[in-house]
Amino acid sequence: MKKMFWVFAYLVVFVFIAGCGSSTNSDSSSTSTAQPASGSASVVTQELPKALKLMESGYAIDQSSYGGPYVHYAFILQNPNASIGAEFPTVRITMRDASGQVIGTSEQTMMRIFPNETIAWGGQADANGKQPATVEFAPYVSDRNWQNANAANFKAFQIAGLIVSDSGYITKWTGELVNPNSQSFEQVAVSVLLRDANGKLVVGYSGFASHVPSNGSVPFEVSALGEVPQYSKFEAYATPWV
Repeated sequence: MKKMFWVFAYLVVFVFIAGCGSSTNSDSSSTSTAQPASGSASVVTQELPKALKLMESGYAIDQSSYGGPYVHYAFILQNPNASIGAEFPTVRITMRDASGQVIGTSEQTMMRIFPNETIAWGGQADANGKQPATVEFAPYVSDRNWQNANAANFKAFQIAGLIVSDSGYITKWTGELVNPNSQSFEQVAVSVLLRDANGKLVVGYSGFASHVPSNGSVPFEVSALGEVPQYSKFEAYATPWV
């Protein structure tokens, strides 16, 4: 009986040792498989977006409007990224008095900006009944609104036949918006920017063109009520809205 016991114990120990050896080989094989072959590993890097560039800005103080003064302004933004666009790019407009005190602030949010695209806007900001000494423009994009995009997917709109008419109280710029894309757009923002004799940006005004067909064109009109600051030339920009 004792002899049978020791034989059984010996077999148990042998199986245990053999099992440990087998487990060690298995672990070694698993570790080896997890190692990539030399030169096969690749590191994927994501391009960090560069900040939007404020290319130009200008403004004029409107004293004639009821409840003023108001600030009429214009700005031009450029996206320096070749493969990153953004939704809801915004320009913060800060109005200060002669002492540097903030007397008014406003934000203009655009719908989107494509890679390498240049967009513009002309609008109005409320100075809360006070006279601004300086007006600052600061563009920004929220981190969550940057998006990878292909610049080739969008072709810039073209403006044809831009002219101006002035009745004394209302000034209108009219023309034709040409869409070279295979995609139609429900609404496109059109901004007319004014420059002085030296080419400096003065102010701008914005309007909208609706139901813009693919590879087609639609007429548009941008209006300004009341007195318009003196200018020598004008130009127009268009950007998708909805």
